[in-house]
Order: sequence, then structure tokens, then C-alpha cells
Amino acid sequence: MRKSSLGQLTASRVGQDFDLGGITVSNFQPQYILFYRLKVIRNGSADPNSWTYQYPVYGLYDSVDIAQFIDMALSDDLPPMTATKDDPLAAANITVTDPCYVVLQLTSDDGTMRFRDNHEAIKTSDDHRSQYRRLSHVDAAGNIHINTSTTNCNLVYFAVKSIALTDQDHSYNIYVQYTDGGTIVPKEIDPAIKNRGGDDATTVVALRKTKQPKAAPSVPVTNGAATNGAATHRPA
Repeated sequence: MRKSSLGQLTASRVGQDFDLGGITVSNFQPQYILFYRLKVIRNGSADPNSWTYQYPVYGLYDSVDIAQFIDMALSDDLPPMTATKDDPLAAANITVTDPCYVVLQLTSDDGTMRFRDNHEAIKTSDDHRSQYRRLSHVDAAGNIHINTSTTNCNLVYFAVKSIALTDQDHSYNIYVQYTDGGTIVPKEIDPAIKNRGGDDATTVVALRKTKQPKAAPSVPVTNGAATNGAATHRPA
């Protein structure tokens, strides 16, 4: 049985970076779960500016049962999803148009990359803690660490509490590490959360939500290999 641990991240500023703080998310009405499996292709390079970023699996899961979804993602037994219109193959951007959960899973071409040990996986360049909350790290054993960092982590999620009134790009850093010749090398990736609150948000998501979540659609994800299945157990 998975276990969850609670830890309070401080709201302190580190350089230009801000935590996605807050254990509780009041008045949060998520419409769905947005899943991104990010693959980093280094080709042996140590320069993040020369890396290629791909989302071999990404899509919208028409449910808000985050604990069940995490089980499925860890076991690579993803539920049916509706693929987004975005084709984010050039950068590690995340696009949101509604209150939702965002799940980010990290992979790499050499198989050694993960989120940085004992460090928050994501921080924003400006203070957006009123919009992005409750960053949670999932370790290799499947334990969920809510608002605290951990080790051996390649899966995180957070709540998008509110959407901007106008389209905005919110810069953020992804803190990663990989192994090269037995040495752990820390690096940062600096994409953006594309918060699309304007009327032109139809270019972002294939199925924009206008009502309460419903049962998952019966169609498979079209941009990656997803299989049907149910979680065998959930985090406690």
C-alpha cells in the first residue's frame, strides 16, 4: 500500500524561483487530469540548450481521481485519454486552459535522468502560488510526498487552481539530474507554463471542458501507447 507524507515547503525565494507551495488547495474544482510524459534526449551532451524535448505520451484524462491515475502512470497502465492538439516536440512547455491536475513524468534517452534528489522538481520564475499549488513528488516506491522533495523521483504533479484572464506564459524551472560515468550531474530546464485564459484557447486542447468531469472516454490516446486498466491499489 502506498503511503503519503505531508511536508510544508517554505515560501522563501531562491534567486528568482518560487515554490509551488501550499498543502491545501481551497476552492479547487479540477476539470480533468493533464498528463505529460517528458522525454529528454541528451545525445551525450551536458548542455540543456542542445537537448531535445519530446512528449511521446500526453493527453487529457477525463477524471479527477489523482491517486488512481498516479497508480496507473507508475505501472505504465495508462487509462484512455483524449490527446491534446498541441504537438510540443520542441520544448518542455505545459499548456493549461482550465483548473486541473498536471502530472509530469520524466524519462530520458540514457535512462538515468530523474528529478533532482532532495530538491523541488519545479519552481516558477515569478510568484504564481495563487495559481499553481501543492507540488507533490512520487518516489520510486510509489510513496507520495506532498509539498516536500524526495529522492529517486521521476513523477510529480500539481494543482492548477486558476486560469489567467488573458493568455500568459509563466516561466518555470525543472530541476533534474543524470548520471555520467558514475557522477551525478545536476541541470535545469527552463520551459513555460502556457496559461491560456483567452477566448483563443481552442488551439490548445482538443476537448475543452465546460461542465463537471464525466466518465473516461472509450477512445485510446492517439499520441502514444496507452492501455486500458484499473489501479490495483491506491496511495493511502
